[in-house]
Amino acid sequence: GEDKWIVDNLPFPSNGVFVDVGASNGIFGNNTYFFERLGWQGLCIDADPSHHASLRVNRKLVETCAVSSFRGEIEFYRHNTIPTWSGIYRRGEEYTPIKVQALTLEDLLALHNIRKIDLLNIDVEGSEIDVWNSFKPELHQPEVVIIEYSDSRPFCRKTDIISVITNYPYRLVHTTPTNLIFVRTPLG
Repeated sequence: GEDKWIVDNLPFPSNGVFVDVGASNGIFGNNTYFFERLGWQGLCIDADPSHHASLRVNRKLVETCAVSSFRGEIEFYRHNTIPTWSGIYRRGEEYTPIKVQALTLEDLLALHNIRKIDLLNIDVEGSEIDVWNSFKPELHQPEVVIIEYSDSRPFCRKTDIISVITNYPYRLVHTTPTNLIFVRTPLG
């Protein structure tokens, strides 16, 4: 419901650019599908191979890799029964490690010639701050950032994420049970 909240509460362009990290199948529980249907252009990224075929069918521009500050082959932990719980830092008996390729978000933005971002969505089950640190927010200036949090996991608690994102010119404008929505504030 974050997409509806944005439409109802924030000004947004009719033809914007989104980047969706952790896009899953591109529709279910997705915050950018609505905007793509409105005519926005954007990039959907997901590391889990179980999502790749449906993501390619459901969305226009897709990258199937992990996003991390580490480039190259990394371990990704697939949840055995609930694929949307999979991630780089997820571990336990219910997870199966697999190898996936990882790029930085900055690499992917350069590859697709994405400069200015109107909406950045990050939902990667525990490595959200790592994704944020893998690109130059001051260069791409996302106007709205939706980022998942979980107070039960280290490094992705609400306070951790607020502390990192508000070091840039962003302010928190809305909180849901799973996501924080920030808007860029002009400098000066």
